[in-house]
Amino acid sequence: MPGPVTHSALDLRRGLAWATVVLCAVGNLGGGWHGSKCTADRSDTRRAGPPRKGSRARGWRPSSILAALFIAASVTLMSGVGAAASPHDGPSTGVSPQGWAPTVGDGGVIKLLKSGLTLSVLTDHTRFVSGSAHSRSYTISVSVTVPISLALAHIETYPLSQWGNPAQFPGGVDALPPFSYWSWSIFRGPVNDTSNWTAYQSLGLLLRTIPWVGASFTVSGSVFPRFAIHVGALTPTGYVAPAVGYVATDVLGPSSNIASDADFLRFAQSVHPGLIRFGVTTIGLGTKWNNATALPQFHWQSFDQIVNFSKALPSQVLMSLPAGTWGDGNALPTGMPLNTSYLVNFYGASGYFPALKAYAAYIGTIVQHVLLTGANITYWSVGNEVPRYSPAEVNEYIQVFNTAAATIHKTFPSALVGSDVMMDPNYIRQFATHAHGVGFLSFHYYAATGICLHGTVYCPPTGGAAGTTDPTIVGGPNYIGHLGLWDAPALAQMLWRNITGQTLPVVDSESNLNHMGGQYTTIGGTDPRIPTLFGASWLATTLIQSVWQNLSAFLYFGFSGPAVQSPTNTSQYGGWGFQLTSEGTHDNDTKYAPYWALKLWGSAIQPGASALSTTGSDPLVVEAQAFRRGTSGLSILVVNRVNATVHVTLNVSGANEVPTSLRILGPGSYVQAFNPATQTESLLRSTLYNAPTPPANPVHLTLRGYSVAMLEERFVPGPTPAGSTNSTIGVVASLTPEPEVGDASSSPVGAYQAMTQGSGATSTSSVATHAVWPMPGTASPLLTLASPYPALVTAAAVPIRRIGNGR
Repeated sequence: MPGPVTHSALDLRRGLAWATVVLCAVGNLGGGWHGSKCTADRSDTRRAGPPRKGSRARGWRPSSILAALFIAASVTLMSGVGAAASPHDGPSTGVSPQGWAPTVGDGGVIKLLKSGLTLSVLTDHTRFVSGSAHSRSYTISVSVTVPISLALAHIETYPLSQWGNPAQFPGGVDALPPFSYWSWSIFRGPVNDTSNWTAYQSLGLLLRTIPWVGASFTVSGSVFPRFAIHVGALTPTGYVAPAVGYVATDVLGPSSNIASDADFLRFAQSVHPGLIRFGVTTIGLGTKWNNATALPQFHWQSFDQIVNFSKALPSQVLMSLPAGTWGDGNALPTGMPLNTSYLVNFYGASGYFPALKAYAAYIGTIVQHVLLTGANITYWSVGNEVPRYSPAEVNEYIQVFNTAAATIHKTFPSALVGSDVMMDPNYIRQFATHAHGVGFLSFHYYAATGICLHGTVYCPPTGGAAGTTDPTIVGGPNYIGHLGLWDAPALAQMLWRNITGQTLPVVDSESNLNHMGGQYTTIGGTDPRIPTLFGASWLATTLIQSVWQNLSAFLYFGFSGPAVQSPTNTSQYGGWGFQLTSEGTHDNDTKYAPYWALKLWGSAIQPGASALSTTGSDPLVVEAQAFRRGTSGLSILVVNRVNATVHVTLNVSGANEVPTSLRILGPGSYVQAFNPATQTESLLRSTLYNAPTPPANPVHLTLRGYSVAMLEERFVPGPTPAGSTNSTIGVVASLTPEPEVGDASSSPVGAYQAMTQGSGATSTSSVATHAVWPMPGTASPLLTLASPYPALVTAAAVPIRRIGNGR
């Protein structure tokens, strides 16, 4: 089981990087300027730097000019003592005390004052210079309006954030390996200035003292992390793999082109979904209430189509039932009786839950149709993101839930009925105590929040409401710990068991990188990082974390979007919607990076597959997890979580194993490019790299930034080998990194990545040259079908794990 994150929370979790300058004037400059008058007017709004080891506040009480000059000289010497020249050295002692003057962040300005008059203004700037697979650099420039050599300035900088290129468009700062993995140097012009800087490893901080004069420094770093990951082929952990699938609400919607795509079913099967989700009222199911019969009237055509679609996949279904609220009855039948005794608030809107008797009739009608058609509904979810503003409101919803559960269980006693809000830490005890017939827990999980807009113009994420940054997502807890709105899955499962004595399966019933915006509105648009390699790396990592949280199923939101995206504020920058794919005509479908990550998982890891002991990774850089593949072999998923090349050696012990396939999703197989001249993002290539099969173990992988790799191996006859690796292997397999798209003689990063990172100018001709790569998919003859899916489809249902093993 991967260990917890042990790195300092201050290491990579800052949105934009910043360098700070601590100032104080010393001496007497014509007219009684004393140290006690050393003040500054701070105009920037960023927070001050972290407390420095060994620092203490100290006031100034100079009795003469000579005393002040002596103190200044002493401080300058003291701050240079023992400066770290290697990132593996600990922080040195002798740092000048805090408290003399305020700090300034990148782009900030402070003023040195005497009796309210400005003597000098100091401005700090940083600028990203270059980046490649292994090395990056940036400059720090300090300018002053009036040089005052007797004043001191402490320069503090956080290289990881600056090397990550915080102004990079459109994705913002890169996630990079922790500072301890880097070798670094600093030059002041042509002079190596490294020895004058102090390193604080745990903070990822570099510090230097200079006089209050102009200065410029170039901070360079190189990194190539190496990991030896060990897999115990015969060492199960007691945890198992969740089923994967997607929200399929829109696959039969009016914007879909599946009627003209004869191969859509195969396409939908390609990620091997074990579970899909659809909502009763969001698949075109028109309803109204018949007052004469006190029953709803349904048009079942679209419902039956998607049920047949699920059978043809085949997969089981999580069906979301409406429960009112959201200010419009949440698409309950028009004219249906409502419980007007309690007004439900929802983000400024208001509405009503249904009257319980009417709701029982509504659910009962759906249940009877499911019984008639043999729909393979595994999970029945009551309501969607029901508001929870108070215990009284939760109680009103519980009455609705209990009515639905009782109605469903009359016909299907073993049905799993649940909700996506019962893991709320504020109300989980209330739900566990008063909700009856609960069969599963679920939640919606989005790693990022917010989106950066200046008016209506998109800007790279900078943190908070302006978009969670890549380093924050990689360094965040994911499922481990607390999800914010929900208890983490394993915690919620444990709490529910402690209260009720029942161990329930947990389903992530809706997940994506960011929930903001949408492709059908010009208000915001979706996060441009969703379809990227970073989005795929996040997805693959989340699936690994799902294992340790005992998740039964994971559903990506969603599968297929419209062929033609409506324009939004982010669409030109890669905000192409929430889906794994865009549905084209004649089988010309666009497959985004998360699609390939989900396909790698679904094609190689069966639901319920035993997770094997996998050690040696670092959750801030590389995640890896191995699974048994029946009795034939095993599958190993490796995820590079940072935008830097890493080397991984995979060792398998306990059984004789021979590699059979290696597939990689990375910057060579999936290519997105941002053109600064036109301010547009393009998807130029989308596929998997089928690497040459390594001949033997151990297997060596060189994975470029945000890559995802799947290695499959099979058991071969022979005695169980001894030692930490397969002792029957006599050679070491050396794998060539995933090739670049385009000129093989290009730089380690290449023109595509250079445009994506914004790490240098890329000519228009270069863009045109690389744009000739065809989009994936070929035209196929148009077939006229009365319905994409026949009314009668029979297929065996794929079993979904309901309660995790080994708990």
